[in-house]
Order: sequence, then structure tokens, then C-alpha cells
Amino acid sequence: MVGALLIAQAPSGTKSFDPKITNTDEAIKAAAETAKAAEVARRNFTPPKTPWGDPDLRGYFLNLSYTPLERPRELADKPFYTEQEALAAFKKAVEADAEVDPRTVHYDWKEYGMDAWQSPIRPTLRTSLIVDPPTGRIRQ
Repeated sequence: MVGALLIAQAPSGTKSFDPKITNTDEAIKAAAETAKAAEVARRNFTPPKTPWGDPDLRGYFLNLSYTPLERPRELADKPFYTEQEALAAFKKAVEADAEVDPRTVHYDWKEYGMDAWQSPIRPTLRTSLIVDPPTGRIRQ
């Protein structure tokens, strides 16, 4: 016997969009009130701390960048590339990425039929993700 199963999501209890209301002044007023409430919440936000008192940075972080974590030693105290240098570094990284042997199993954006131009990664002028200390390196 085949039967249909209907599952519905319970209402969240929040106000939902009412398509019958077309009063733009009310919509603008509601948006302004929401923005004010968000600003108050931002001002009153207290960042979480670890049990020992340091900022709690635990979480999931994505690195959608070809920018290295540490700055290469040859770039010393240079935090930013010129535009031409950044494009050259990006091109070099993309080309090195494209040289991967297709017989080697690797899981990245190329695995799913995406070409480099379809990648969400864009060039940046930054020479490293580390910004402090000024050397851009964890290990000096």
C-alpha cells in the first residue's frame, strides 16, 4: 500500500509577510524600526569569552582565497601587492592548481566540473592572511 505523508513546519511565532499589505510608508517604517533594533543589538553585543578570558574564536572558518596564511619571507614587511603583482600571484596559483594530475584524488572546486573562471575565489592585494605581527608570519 502506498500512502502520502504530509509534513508541515510549525509556525515560528514571528510575524510573517502579509502580501495583502501594500502600504509602502508602513513598510519603510517597519524597516527603519528593524534597522534601529539591529543597531541597538550590535551596540549591546558582548563577544563571547573562553573560560580563561580570551576572545572565543572557536568556529568554522573558510579560506576562499589563494592568499597564503603566512607571508613569504621574500615579501618581508610588504602587506599588500600592487595590482599587477596581485594578478600575477593569483595567475601563478591558479595555474599551479590546474597542473594537478587528474588521476590523483583531490576534492576541490575542479572536482565538480568547474573551470577556474567559475571559482568563487578572487584575487586580493593582501600578501598574507596573517596581519599581526607586521611580518605576516606566525613563526619569525
